[in-house]
Amino acid sequence: MKRLVPDFTASLTGAIATIPDAMASAVIAGVSPMHGLYAAMIGTPVAALFASSALVTVTSTSALSLLTKSGLAGIPDDKVVQGLIILTLLTGLIQLLLGFMKLGFLTYFVSNSVMTGFLTGVSVLILLGTIPSLLGFHSEQTRNVLKFFDLVSHPEAVNYRVASVAVLSITLYFLFSKMKIGRVDLSKIASILVIVLVTTIVAMLPWFDVKTLGETLGGEGLLPKFEVPDFSLVASLVGPAIAIASIGLIQGAGVSQATPNPDGSLPSLSRDFLSQGAGNVASGMIQGLPVGGSLSATAMMKGAGIQSRWGNVFLGIVLFLILLACKPLLSFIPETVIDSLLFIFVAYSLRPKRVKVVWNTGLVARLTMLFSFITTLWLPLQVAVGLSIILSFLIFVFRSSDQVHVVEVETNPEGFMQERKAPKDLPSHATTILIPYGSLFFAGARVFEQKLPSADGAVDASAILSLRGRREVGSTFIEAAARYSEKLRRNGGRLILTGVSREILSQLSRTRTLDVIGSGNVFLESPNIGEGIKKAYQRAKRLHEANAPS
Repeated sequence: MKRLVPDFTASLTGAIATIPDAMASAVIAGVSPMHGLYAAMIGTPVAALFASSALVTVTSTSALSLLTKSGLAGIPDDKVVQGLIILTLLTGLIQLLLGFMKLGFLTYFVSNSVMTGFLTGVSVLILLGTIPSLLGFHSEQTRNVLKFFDLVSHPEAVNYRVASVAVLSITLYFLFSKMKIGRVDLSKIASILVIVLVTTIVAMLPWFDVKTLGETLGGEGLLPKFEVPDFSLVASLVGPAIAIASIGLIQGAGVSQATPNPDGSLPSLSRDFLSQGAGNVASGMIQGLPVGGSLSATAMMKGAGIQSRWGNVFLGIVLFLILLACKPLLSFIPETVIDSLLFIFVAYSLRPKRVKVVWNTGLVARLTMLFSFITTLWLPLQVAVGLSIILSFLIFVFRSSDQVHVVEVETNPEGFMQERKAPKDLPSHATTILIPYGSLFFAGARVFEQKLPSADGAVDASAILSLRGRREVGSTFIEAAARYSEKLRRNGGRLILTGVSREILSQLSRTRTLDVIGSGNVFLESPNIGEGIKKAYQRAKRLHEANAPS
């Protein structure tokens, strides 16, 4: 109960700040600003009720909105709202499915460099598309990059009345964001102050002659009219929904992992998948935009003093009450003010420090970030998302196999186990203890086989391979182990496996590899470190003594 008061206070600040942010997100998506407000009114509180991340605010984001615009690009104008309903619902259902399957760990496989390139590309795309609107320039081009180049080629077509409203809005925002009156920090309500002041100035001075939201909203009510969606659109929207669901989950995972719960615990990613899915299903049912974990909204609510999930639940309720009282006033707001705030919000989302960290990490990180950035600028966004995710998996597989190496272990004069580079060839009539490092799946198992000491010329050689700490191995590794064992046996040697888990033993048995290696040459893992290697070494020593000429 003690947390409810600060949560409610935080929701007041959050609701006021959400109004321009939600409308700006809808502008990015190419739909009426009300659809952004619908998402915040219902998607945010529903997601908060189910979330494992108690303090993360789930709402519309610029990346999801741009993906929404890309996904709806081929939908006829008279069916855009129905397409939005289906797209948001599909996004939610996909996320619910992944959550029920407990696949939260999949977000770990998307690299930071790929996501940095994608999100930076999205921000640049939005900025390039917003600049012509701020200058009152209309372009026939459909892609934001081409719109910007069209503007550069036709500077004479700039509408200076619209541009003056944009300059006024941006200037006032930066002034208010630096001001305090007593204990009141105006930065938290800077966007609302800009909307009120610029709207008043434009209404009093008809010279500006800019388009207002009233011309866009028409007769839209506070709540949408019920529409039965056209389910024939489902097939064309599945791909975009997968892209939106993927980016929403990856973004949300990053936000939730950076935002521990009040008790210090880290959230469950799979449960957060469920919460985002529930939020999107709820948002879709009332024609809202897709929602996801928002870093900026979460930071804003934390700064406002949120203590629990109820802060985000109250946010939706307070937002509804504010709009109930002020909805008629929205129609007077100049669209250029929303575009100006959108430009500022997106500019703030550019994180040059994050880009610099990736750039300085190394050549591979630099190239993957650039690849993701360029594809985001020039390819359809759902294609860019797919390529980015595929690239992340390829990098993971490459890095996993690239890091595989095999070392030899021996006891030094002080009695310590000492590692050194594995020999190129196995010595005859001797025991060599080997430990593999890195992934032993897929390509990693192939690299492992290549890095094993050659057994071709070794007579009566014993190779002890420690698998301690590995729960399972892949079929590629099992085949490699069988081949290595057969090479050793042809010259009177043997492969001995130690530190073998029950799961790996079962795999060896089911594949009949245990018959190839010999059950006597497989030692199960022990809680005592080194015990398995010692037993394997004693086994090899006895076999060497038995084979020694009398």
